[in-house]
Amino acid sequence: MALCTVLLICVVVYVALDWLLHLPKVTNYRRKYVVITGCDGGFNKLLALRLDALGFNVFAGCANKIGKDALAEICSPHLKPALLDVTSGESVQNFLNFVKGHLPADTGIWALVNNASISGNIAPTELLTNEDYLKVLDVNLLGPVEMTRSFLTLIRKSRGRVVNLSSVNGRFGALFPPYSVSKSGIEALSNVLRQEVFRQGISVSTIDPGAIKISEEHADTVRTQKYLDKSEPETISLYGVDFVAKLKHIFLYFYENRTANVNTVIDAYIHAITARIPRTRYVIGWDAKVITQFLFHLPDFIADRLIRVALRFAT
Repeated sequence: MALCTVLLICVVVYVALDWLLHLPKVTNYRRKYVVITGCDGGFNKLLALRLDALGFNVFAGCANKIGKDALAEICSPHLKPALLDVTSGESVQNFLNFVKGHLPADTGIWALVNNASISGNIAPTELLTNEDYLKVLDVNLLGPVEMTRSFLTLIRKSRGRVVNLSSVNGRFGALFPPYSVSKSGIEALSNVLRQEVFRQGISVSTIDPGAIKISEEHADTVRTQKYLDKSEPETISLYGVDFVAKLKHIFLYFYENRTANVNTVIDAYIHAITARIPRTRYVIGWDAKVITQFLFHLPDFIADRLIRVALRFAT
């Protein structure tokens, strides 16, 4: 009984100290500059607008002119949208020059938020091509690498931070082979970078959301059906003629029954940008927390079994 009491007190003290450690916020938002990628829509766009409302100066990278113009119509002069293709070294350099051209003298970037991301094709590994993987890796992993490499000097000048969009799939992949591989890469990149820049006063955080509600158009399985149709008869027989329909149903089940509220995700970004001591990882949604705090610590054969049961239940 005494041991349980001591353990309970230790847990309470730890939680309280952890909360107090990450409570203080930075000030003078108007003097701080934030770079965000992938601001054409979704929570990336909402994050840019929230930071704008808080008083930050924001450089919002948009992949197309439509997204750029739409954002420009609803933001203040302190939010500057610009075209940015994170898969193009030339585009990243042009965006860097754009940012430098609008920064005051001897001013750096307070935060780089690597948010540009695509889900890629939804299919089993054997039905995918190298092109499917390269397309996703180019945006989700190599894009953040190029952005970080290009902006690190400016971040170092402000002793700022890098915030990378990861995913629970980066720690326990299922259903999305290219996406999961890319997010595992983001986890590794963030871990390595955090060690490299620690003594430079730069922090590195990842945002790990669970499922976020999306529309049906995101569950595009047209290419999956094409891949299956071109497969050997034994492969088609193995997966079944209704495989694609089941796959789409699983996808929509988890994303329509989302666990991560968009506003909660944005709140996590805001904390990572405004906290004096940001957290290393922000896990959002009950599914993400179950995976990172429960499944991740189980033996693989048990965790794998539980995931298979969950996927079977979703069909």
